[in-house]
Amino acid sequence: MAAAAPVSPRSASAKREREARIGVTVLSGFLGSGKTTLLSRLLNESHGKRLAVIVNDMSELNLDARAASKLVQAEQKLVAMQNGCICCTLREDLLEEVAKLARSGKFDYLVIESTGIAEPLPVAETFSFDSEGASLSDLARLDTMVTMVDAHSFLHDLDTLESLDDRGWEEEQEDAEQHVSTLLVEQIEFANVVVINKCDLVSEAEAARVEAAVRGLNPEAKVIRATKAAVPLDAVMNTGLFSMEKASTAAGWLKEARGEHVPETVEYGISSFVFRSKRPFHPGRLGLLLESRAFSSGTSSQAPPRRRAGADGKALPPAAASDAEGEAKAGDVDDDDEDNAALMAKAASEPLALQAAMRGEYGFVIRSKGIAWLAGSEAGSNSFAGEWSHSGRRVSLMPTGQWMASVPEADRPKDEEFVRSWSDEPGVGDRCNEVVIIAFDLKVDEFRAALQACQVTDAEWEAGPASWAKIEDPIWGDVDWEAFIEAMTADDDDDEEGGAAGHHHHHDHGACSLPVAGGEDREPESKRAASSSPVGDSA
Repeated sequence: MAAAAPVSPRSASAKREREARIGVTVLSGFLGSGKTTLLSRLLNESHGKRLAVIVNDMSELNLDARAASKLVQAEQKLVAMQNGCICCTLREDLLEEVAKLARSGKFDYLVIESTGIAEPLPVAETFSFDSEGASLSDLARLDTMVTMVDAHSFLHDLDTLESLDDRGWEEEQEDAEQHVSTLLVEQIEFANVVVINKCDLVSEAEAARVEAAVRGLNPEAKVIRATKAAVPLDAVMNTGLFSMEKASTAAGWLKEARGEHVPETVEYGISSFVFRSKRPFHPGRLGLLLESRAFSSGTSSQAPPRRRAGADGKALPPAAASDAEGEAKAGDVDDDDEDNAALMAKAASEPLALQAAMRGEYGFVIRSKGIAWLAGSEAGSNSFAGEWSHSGRRVSLMPTGQWMASVPEADRPKDEEFVRSWSDEPGVGDRCNEVVIIAFDLKVDEFRAALQACQVTDAEWEAGPASWAKIEDPIWGDVDWEAFIEAMTADDDDDEEGGAAGHHHHHDHGACSLPVAGGEDREPESKRAASSSPVGDSA
């Protein structure tokens, strides 16, 4: 047997330095999901580590810190960060506190309990920032991102149309219109470990459905069911699971888009596919499908009163509001049944495949994301790609980059990838639909047929944009295209003057391709509005 290669003193020293860095676990999850209960277990159980804890609570009283402080023992330390969120207003404070704890040499491990409304990506990015001339990653290693999920409220939270402000959760966040379902999905998609807590409060069938949704949203995450946050400590500490590169590409929709189909999720009742086509969606027919219960978790017979956002981009409140105990108010079900009947009546003359999908016969879509082509005027809808992002019942379809087919030929890319993706069929060029669908009980072929039924017919295609401009458009019908283009141009001018990287308004990469998580095409804040595009948010 050949002798092992000698380890150089320099590489051995580097290894010791890496191992000497303090490990960090970040706990995310909504209020009441069990973060503080898990934290108490970490503080009280025997694991031989000297723990430091940072607790971030949005209230001035910092109740989470009060609860946790009673659990801290002699060789442990608790730091409370309040009046702000560590993913935005307190980010610099977090950087300083982690660096201080790491440099002290008094602790083996750090646990950060983030506020329930914290977005995990900005917290993780903090570990790549500099502190006093050194990168925080030289002092601490982000080891595990844990998201706690409440099994009892998960499907309700996924289907709700509420914003954080509606629930009274919004305090210091810059984005006052952040939505509950969007944040829930973000926290799951970025996690290494997802703990489905409070499983004692739901049936086995309900727990299985929650687990299926989690696995569909993030096939890479380790999923653990728990009661009272009772999980093995080695599943949430010193796992070595976190990698920014992997975390940025772990989302189920992104894997499907890249052809990395995850067939093992099918056994949990969740599956996915990518819908691709070179014909535009008819906005009226697509609007019917998006408003139907097909775009929900399917846990209720109620039709999602999805909203049609007006020019201000604000969604109408859901018809079925909930009281403080979470029970439907009297009369809500009747109202929703009426909404459902009215929606189906609108679709009475539409293709049968579309009607069946609207009834939920082909599956229930909990997550979809991609790029869409909507039929409309040549100067409006037909010139702009729609960036499609949906979680639960909240659907966003916002005009974004300009199709290269709508700009002068001299301004189009000349690279091989763009040329290869280009269609010479008149009126097509780089225009296309490419949307990832992740759904419960999915019948792929049938749902694909329903999406095809939402496109323009052959006769409508032949009529062209001049005719499409007359279509009643419930999605982008309120957009002032002249103002939108002016605002978009101003954005581009600002980017050039300031040298900042703003949103890409042109698909200069050529092919019809999906936005990439963690990259420059990451979902912009304005997309958290509902389906029509507010010009002000797009600016």
